[in-house]
Order: sequence, then structure tokens, then C-alpha cells
Amino acid sequence: MLARPKAGVRARNQRLAVRYELQARVEFCWMDEKGVSRHGLGRTRDISTKGAYIVGAVRPPRGTLVAMNIVIPLSGAAPRALRVQTEGRVVRVEPGGGHGDAGGFSVANQRVTSFGA
Repeated sequence: MLARPKAGVRARNQRLAVRYELQARVEFCWMDEKGVSRHGLGRTRDISTKGAYIVGAVRPPRGTLVAMNIVIPLSGAAPRALRVQTEGRVVRVEPGGGHGDAGGFSVANQRVTSFGA
């Protein structure tokens, strides 16, 4: 049986697009509060046209503008990958919980600048 919202409380879905479970390599960079360029590596946990959740030891602060290069492996006889360059804002940061949990962050895409295989 599904739980129903309490009287006077409306259920809401904050997602603007369907997210797909996908583990792809991500390189990302941002400028810190002192204007120093920072870089990190991670993997997507899930991805959509509106954003992604990135798992990794390095996590930019909430509100930061991040440029990302996402490499999505394609299946087929020859090894190929789809490269997606995006720019977005960090909307949530989750610290690692230990025991191999690296934590991660959510990015809301503001621009997808290129696609290529």
C-alpha cells in the first residue's frame, strides 16, 4: 500500500527531468572563493538532461558554478565514447559516510555546450 500525503500537505516532485542510473567518468573544475582554479574527478551516479549527481572525494561547495566533461562509454565493436561538456550550479553536497562512501554533489545544468563521439 502506498502512503498518502497528510491532509493539507501536497506531495511534490522536485525533479524536472527523469534521471537515469549511469556510471560515467567526469572531470570538473571551478573557481574557489579566492579565484583559484580547482579540479576534481568523479563518476556520475545518475544523469538527466537537467543535471547529474557526481560521486567523488572532491566536492565543490553548494552554489558554485562548475564546468564538467562527462565521458559516456558507448557499446559496440569499437571502443567509443560520447563526450558531453556542461556547465551548471552545485545545488546539493553530501559528505562521505566512511566505509568506502565518497559522498558527492548534485549539479543543475545551465548549459550543455557540446556533444561529440
